[in-house]
Amino acid sequence: MLMQAITAQQRHQAAQETTIQRKIVTDDEKETIYALTRQGLAVKAIADKLDLGYSTVYNYRRHEVRRMRNNGSI
Repeated sequence: MLMQAITAQQRHQAAQETTIQRKIVTDDEKETIYALTRQGLAVKAIADKLDLGYSTVYNYRRHEVRRMRNNGSI
């Protein structure tokens, strides 16, 4: 009985695993992230709009915010 429960749990976890799809972010996508950051969009909104990963957008958005701070735009 215990083995059946463990096996069922392992099958469930295997079914829940997601595949990671990596792609190279193009220069146009980077510029779009920068532009949307300047417009004040949130990371989730940008990620959904461009169909990119949240962490990818977050990193590029962080670069743009730093650049804006250094230029005195903020």
